[in-house]
Amino acid sequence: MSIFRDSVPTTSVFSLKRILNSWKVKAFVTFLISCLPFSEKLYKSIQKKFGRLYPDPESRLHSLRNSIDLLTSNGYVVKNKVVFEVGSGHELISPLGWFLHGAANVHSIDLNRRLDLEIFGKSLQIIRDYESNTLRKEYFEKADTASFESRIRLLAKHAEDPEGFISSAKINYLAPADAADAPLSDGSVDIHFSNTVFEHIPPDILFNILEEAKRILKPDGLLLHNIDLSDHFAHTDPRIQKINFLKFSKLVWNLLAGNRFAYCNRLRASEFRELFARAGLEILAEVVVVDLDAQSALKQNFLVNSAFKSFSNEDLCTTSITLLARVKNE
Repeated sequence: MSIFRDSVPTTSVFSLKRILNSWKVKAFVTFLISCLPFSEKLYKSIQKKFGRLYPDPESRLHSLRNSIDLLTSNGYVVKNKVVFEVGSGHELISPLGWFLHGAANVHSIDLNRRLDLEIFGKSLQIIRDYESNTLRKEYFEKADTASFESRIRLLAKHAEDPEGFISSAKINYLAPADAADAPLSDGSVDIHFSNTVFEHIPPDILFNILEEAKRILKPDGLLLHNIDLSDHFAHTDPRIQKINFLKFSKLVWNLLAGNRFAYCNRLRASEFRELFARAGLEILAEVVVVDLDAQSALKQNFLVNSAFKSFSNEDLCTTSITLLARVKNE
């Protein structure tokens, strides 16, 4: 159970939300909006009113805790490290989490400037209002106690001033900017990180981002990437399988979700492993989640498109993978 559950808003428009959450309706709406002028502002407004764009830091902090568990279980210490995040999104929750874990500073880069200071400020206030021991036990158990207490006090001080917090926490927000051409010097980063971002990037651009990671990473630097391999329409429409998008050909899927608001590359776990290897990276550890319902559906009457026939059932049904990697020694 989330300790932030009270932060999730209630609304009187549940019936309309249910309609919008139908994956077919959502696909049509995102396509339609992408064709309109001022599409970014319009999409953001709709997401705030009917979607999942509201201050609720739980999911990001939970995911980051699991990622850092993978780091620490492999003998890596976060304190005083420099982190580079690919894909900031609307809030800087992951950079905030790295800060509370003891990172020296965090560079967070995004192709589009989508940071919403109002939402981020409310998330800061939500975190501030929870008792620090509860917060630490739930999300920051691996953090140095003295450092965490000092930093949570700084967060509380700036909870009404998100820009002040960003500056004081040494979070460097870079947007619009390109993770494949980062404005950082060679060998300046300890951890190259993303959370549910890589699935939204075309494979050729992903390769360029990994190549750039090798340039900016220190010799002993690591890559840590959490990738959501599920059909994102299934996040809000429980009537479809988490692998529903594997039914469709490339052409049909591009028609359904080939726009800037819904694009998913549909790469499977094995393809991400191959991509990392091709970029000269060595995977040190991974955490894989396989969806049992999807596996059951495959054994019954769920048919994937011919483009995915060569993949094993486990690969098809892997809905999340976290990869810890380093640059391969020549």
